[in-house]
Amino acid sequence: PLNKIMDDTKSLADSLLMESEETTLHYARQLSKGIRKQKLLNPESQLPLREFARDKLREYKLDEICVYLDYEELFAYLNSNLPLHDYRDLAPDIVKQAKLDETITSIESMGNGKMIRRGLSFDIPDMGRVLVVTGKFLPQNYTQRINNITSYVQRYRQLKTQKNPVKTFYIITLSFITLLIIFAASWIGFHLAKAITVPIEKLAQATKDVSKGNLDVKVDDPASGELGILIDSFNQMISDLKESHHNIAQKTSELEARKKYIETILSNITTGVITLDAQGIITTINPSAREMLALPGKNI
Repeated sequence: PLNKIMDDTKSLADSLLMESEETTLHYARQLSKGIRKQKLLNPESQLPLREFARDKLREYKLDEICVYLDYEELFAYLNSNLPLHDYRDLAPDIVKQAKLDETITSIESMGNGKMIRRGLSFDIPDMGRVLVVTGKFLPQNYTQRINNITSYVQRYRQLKTQKNPVKTFYIITLSFITLLIIFAASWIGFHLAKAITVPIEKLAQATKDVSKGNLDVKVDDPASGELGILIDSFNQMISDLKESHHNIAQKTSELEARKKYIETILSNITTGVITLDAQGIITTINPSAREMLALPGKNI
């Protein structure tokens, strides 16, 4: 739809210009017919021809009527509203290009608008070749709009030709950004996964070592957040467990030493000593008590 609107707008502007050209040429033909029909071109007097041209200038609402004879200008009538200080005669080379029964066209800037000239050449016996030129002035408000429309259409077509390269550029840029985001997300995910799985693997291995009795385990990993707190708590727990194990071993050693000391004393005294547990079962009996009770065997 936009392409059609732009094309129709351009066609409308071209039609306006073409209509002005066709209208101007139509009046040039009418003038030529009138001159030949009324035999107004008289070598003795140009007055009838001049009056005819002046009247037709007003009747046809033209801005210029020029009559040439053998490429020489006989006279020209102009609309008084024309920008006369910017007025320029029809170029001589265009006048000389006029061939018999053919038309000429001239469109040139003049002041704040454009002058559209159309002419028709014909022969008059015993007089020579006549060229009748009519002109229509398009003010700036018309020409400016036509120029603007033409400029807009040209710019639109230029942008249209650049549409695919620009579209391709943006697609490539968007694809690159998408790939960059995917790569960054993958790298961050891998980094986060590594930051979580490695400490957890170390914790799992340390737990296995502890289950085998190795209390010298320590997880050294600079983890942060909750995982870091978990690792610190694990290390503290192992440290406390190691200290408790050491204390228990020390107490056990002390108890064994005391047991041996007591057994040594009981073995060397003459008093019979028997120890019972809570259920009344004999747990210890020294040699003296065994002899008194005539019991065989070693100490219980």
